[in-house]
Amino acid sequence: SLDPTRPLVWRRVMPRVPEFELRQGDAVFGEMEPAGQPDAVATGECLGRSLELREETHFFRGILVESSLTSSGGPGPLFRGRWYGWGRIATPGGEVLRWRHALTRMYDHILTTPRGVELLRLRPAFLRFCRTETRVLIRDAGWGRADLAELVILTWFLRVHSEAPGRGVFKKQGRGRARDAFP
Repeated sequence: SLDPTRPLVWRRVMPRVPEFELRQGDAVFGEMEPAGQPDAVATGECLGRSLELREETHFFRGILVESSLTSSGGPGPLFRGRWYGWGRIATPGGEVLRWRHALTRMYDHILTTPRGVELLRLRPAFLRFCRTETRVLIRDAGWGRADLAELVILTWFLRVHSEAPGRGVFKKQGRGRARDAFP
């Protein structure tokens, strides 16, 4: 079972393969891989919840990452920003969260509430053999959220894409519905 006192860790299953696992010790609690559908770029699963992710970039309007629950097709969290490392995440319930780099550690990314309460932090750990892992530090305010699994999936997608080499990890299979969500 999941231990809230220990961080979760996103890691590649194998070097240079676009598949990731969310682990805590030897237990696997999630995964992300390229999507097989033409309108999605990635699918993710965490703590029994699954999302399909679609992205659209536009020079003037920025980046939009739309997600939907694979079980019901209902909406998941939506990201809007100029860069993958900075922006806003709107939840289906109407809450708008802030996604940004941590000012004290350039490679850390944090998700906060509108009042500045930290929900989770992604902190990379550089390891041997050119493999990297990223710790997901879920704060007390994040543990009680019903949408925690969806936020963990979306923030991992954003973290991978926040660096230029990561933008090619999930290749776009075709035109998605996310384009229609721009005002």
